[in-house]
Amino acid sequence: MMKKVLTAFALLAALLVFLPLARAGDAREDAVFPPFTLTTMDGRTIDSADLRGTPLFVNVMATWCPPCKREAPDVERAWREFKGKVQFIGIFVASGDRAMEDFVEKYDLTFPAGKDPGIVGDLNLVAFPVGIFVTPGGKIAKMHYGGITYEELKTSLEEILKEGD
Repeated sequence: MMKKVLTAFALLAALLVFLPLARAGDAREDAVFPPFTLTTMDGRTIDSADLRGTPLFVNVMATWCPPCKREAPDVERAWREFKGKVQFIGIFVASGDRAMEDFVEKYDLTFPAGKDPGIVGDLNLVAFPVGIFVTPGGKIAKMHYGGITYEELKTSLEEILKEGD
């Protein structure tokens, strides 16, 4: 019994220490989103400079991450609704090629996605998923840490479309 109590206490202490770090990072709202060149899973190249003038939603995820799996259908639903008004990019972290292909197929993801081109390090992200809303001018409007629902995505996307830059 005492061992279970000590284990529970250790887990709670670890959460209290590391949970704030999961939201830590150099990225702040209104900061400029770092430039990147992404090679998508289908071999296309996307340069962030080409995306200027259009709002952007960046979904940073990992194939092994339970919240990433839960949010995937909602992110795809939002992509299908906002396609043409907002660009979506999926960034996979710590995931192998086969795992990424299986993830995309399982959740029927159709927005461009590929391996992290350095965004995670540039923004000092340490936990996933993270949803990053970027203005048409390239500034971070909002960062959502943890799984996101369709309704949360829709609300944030509508806000960024209203605000412009």
